[in-house]
Amino acid sequence: MVSRSRVDPTPHAPTDLSELLMASPSSVDLTPSITLSDVLYAWPDGTPVFDDLSFSVPRAVYSLVG
Repeated sequence: MVSRSRVDPTPHAPTDLSELLMASPSSVDLTPSITLSDVLYAWPDGTPVFDDLSFSVPRAVYSLVG
């Protein structure tokens, strides 16, 4: 006898990172939750650390460490 598992047709948000990584791209909301554009940062002596930095962090990212 062959056992068949049922797939829940109800979409749900990923509950852990492994589920998120295995999700199909169309099922993950990648709308940015944080967006930085044209950011400049320099040390007090004027030495630039970065200039014209732009990036977006999708909602799927849980934390930033810097």
